[in-house]
Amino acid sequence: MPAAPYPVSLRLTRKNRNSIAAVLAVLEAELPAGLVRTRLVERTGDFDGTGLLLCSFTTRAAPSAAAELATLRTLFGDGFRALAGGCHASADPQGTLALGFDWVAVGEAGSAFATLVRELAEGGVAGFESIAKQAFETAADAAKAAAASGAPIAVLCSTDDTYPELVPAFAAAVKQAKPGITVVLAGLPADKAQVDSFKAAGIDEFIHVRANVRELLANLLKKIGAL
Repeated sequence: MPAAPYPVSLRLTRKNRNSIAAVLAVLEAELPAGLVRTRLVERTGDFDGTGLLLCSFTTRAAPSAAAELATLRTLFGDGFRALAGGCHASADPQGTLALGFDWVAVGEAGSAFATLVRELAEGGVAGFESIAKQAFETAADAAKAAAASGAPIAVLCSTDDTYPELVPAFAAAVKQAKPGITVVLAGLPADKAQVDSFKAAGIDEFIHVRANVRELLANLLKKIGAL
């Protein structure tokens, strides 16, 4: 148990009160007492730039959520982590990540979400540093940038319809340039044959809503020698 509760700020609006209530219920039910300190943030200026900021919004509110997050990044830099949930994040997780959020919760808040919060509160994600969130026109460009970054782990995030063409090209190119790199795909195809095909192409791990977050993060930390 950390010496002090981990701060979790929940961005409250008129439109997301039910979602925020559900999140609070999950945190209360799934986490040990005293592990986190939750706080409702009703205005941008109320956020203190620490811990985790959770935002739940509709597609119509996505531009304002992105603008607000950009303002907070300007004020506080990377001193906090931001997680997006709600109907927009569930419908377009890749697009939501592109808005600047560190994580996306797809579907109803549940055990996977609570596990992530617990990992953050207990320092279990401290071995990772996100050094870039960039969009590229081609798989080759993305692979070149991933290899040049020096990062031991590369996460490929795009839309499901692009994966059959994008994944093999990216995985092959990045592993040719940097053979020891671990490649993670955001998402998990429903077709097992496609999963097997992606693994054969060079995908090492899949991160998705049904993933065992604690186990996945521990495996990645071991691969980079941080655990």
